[in-house]
Amino acid sequence: GEREGVEGAISIAFIGPKRMREINREYHGEDRVTDVLAFSAPLVISSGAAAKSRDLRSVGDFSARRGLGRNDEDLGEIIICPPYVRAYATRSGEPFRRALARVLIHGMLHLLGYDHAKPRDAARMFALQEDILGTV
Repeated sequence: GEREGVEGAISIAFIGPKRMREINREYHGEDRVTDVLAFSAPLVISSGAAAKSRDLRSVGDFSARRGLGRNDEDLGEIIICPPYVRAYATRSGEPFRRALARVLIHGMLHLLGYDHAKPRDAARMFALQEDILGTV
């Protein structure tokens, strides 16, 4: 279920299309590039050999994990493919920064338990995503 009032930390990694496709194939069975993937803790793929992803940290990991206090929760990791987001933004006429904010919000909602597998859940998640984006 969804969670509200959660305090904690997330890691954000920016990676290229080739690596995004590999991760999407390995963890979701989808052999294609995507804009954003979210992995709830303890499955944080850039931190371990489980995903053979040593290259993630060198690309851009803004991890706050080392700074967690005792009462903070590690919510997980959001992985974004900026070239994919940029291409989508160009096609849709949306500014890149706004498209990037949209996928970051989307990933955060997944870490908080939202999903879009069912139409009703999708409508709820995407409405919340757009509400949050409107405040940015």
